Amino acid sequence: MIEVPNLSDAGAKHVPPCLPAEHIQSHKKCYTAGWGTTSYGGSTAHKLQAVGLWIFDRDYCEDTNNAGDLDDSMFCAGVPDFNGDGQTDGGKDACQGDSGGPLVCENEGQVVLYGVVSWGYGCAAKNNPGVWGTVSYAIDWIMDTMNANAS
Repeated sequence: MIEVPNLSDAGAKHVPPCLPAEHIQSHKKCYTAGWGTTSYGGSTAHKLQAVGLWIFDRDYCEDTNNAGDLDDSMFCAGVPDFNGDGQTDGGKDACQGDSGGPLVCENEGQVVLYGVVSWGYGCAAKNNPGVWGTVSYAIDWIMDTMNANAS
């Protein structure tokens, strides 16, 4: 967490996202960004990369991801099966160096931080959506930490 001295100095284009009031819903389109590698084992990006991803329900994630059981602290996101072959499409994802980065979604006109990049098999691999840490799962710890360190 980063303490920002005065948000009004940042300007409207640089307002941090809101924390979630509830768990993320499946089938929602969200966005992630980072300076990690642009392909598995590749070099890091020279400019910020961003991509739109869809949130999948837990059963779908467990069936397609080779991840085993995902608990309440995790969810997966990726590209739906647009080509109709029965597998999630590849080509868009977070990658090495993006870990801890944001997954944000629009909710009632506000940008909300629902997830943080956690892990996956490769990067943008077909039928292997990325796994994200669920921010709402840690909201009590986040609030306690922020309140304990308030100036």
